[in-house]
Amino acid sequence: MAFPRYGNLKQKGGSSMESIAQYKRDETWAPTEKKLARIAFDKAFERQCTAITQEARRILETTTAPSDIFRVQEYLTEQRKIVDGLYDYRYSRLLGVFGRLLSDGWLREGDLHGLQPEKIAQIKHEAIFLLRVNFSPLSHFPQPKTGSIPILSLTASRNRCLQPRYFSVVCTKTWPNRN
Repeated sequence: MAFPRYGNLKQKGGSSMESIAQYKRDETWAPTEKKLARIAFDKAFERQCTAITQEARRILETTTAPSDIFRVQEYLTEQRKIVDGLYDYRYSRLLGVFGRLLSDGWLREGDLHGLQPEKIAQIKHEAIFLLRVNFSPLSHFPQPKTGSIPILSLTASRNRCLQPRYFSVVCTKTWPNRN
């Protein structure tokens, strides 16, 4: 007995998972699009790094006590985690990354000029979705500094959904040694 690859849920035209997989397979990048995407990606990265640099300098300029300089390290460490989690140049993920960068303001719509209209539409759709999630009522709750952050629901703030800070717990059974 063979099991279907994406489950038993059949809809008109196949299962929803099949249509998602088909959509992902159809996403191709022309050589000129790859070059334009890389330029847009690098521009967004440069804009964000410039903003981080300016903020770090502002923090340094406003320090009064010698121990305040460690706030810069904390800020840079936090920003490094955000940047490392955000900038992913795999073509399978690039449209989502561009949507996030567009919603955060690091990427501009003009930077996308030259990409296929369908790709630009998908990037804009992702950006609009992320903006709506970001301005949900739950996004105004304070973020805890340490420990786990529960993912409350699909209406939770973008920070809670896209930057998980929870720890996974694994339970294993071990057998005693025979000594």
